[in-house]
Amino acid sequence: MNVAFFKALPYAHCGLLCGLAVIVRTSRLMAVEPDLGTGMELDAIAACVVGGASLMGGRGTMYGAFIGVLLIAVLRNGLNLLGVSPYWQGAALGTIIILSVLTERLTRERSGICDPPCERRCPTSDSFDSVKGDVERIRGPGTSARPGSAPQGGDT
Repeated sequence: MNVAFFKALPYAHCGLLCGLAVIVRTSRLMAVEPDLGTGMELDAIAACVVGGASLMGGRGTMYGAFIGVLLIAVLRNGLNLLGVSPYWQGAALGTIIILSVLTERLTRERSGICDPPCERRCPTSDSFDSVKGDVERIRGPGTSARPGSAPQGGDT
């Protein structure tokens, strides 16, 4: 298997799709400007975050991103139709990103899914070993501290 080819393939695919997007956008506007896509990064980030992708990495689906794109497009269109200033539209998108990240963060903490910032609350093998030592001191040697594990000695 050619690893270098498969490492370069996503970048080539992204470049192809960017080129296609430029052609479609140019055909719609009938003009080309070098800074035409400036500011669209915020829309892309907002769409992914609203769609369920985690800014910490490791989460998110293609369908969620698609739903996020639809929601952000409807929001942008609605704000344009209402005559809201582009500066306030950016503020609205930033607020949506912050609320989405806070919501995702709170739900992850409550469900017990660990990220690097909340490592201190997550059980690790070291913390289980220290608990095991405490349990052995109290109950005697050969007892287990791991949840769901059977006792190893004596009373079975």
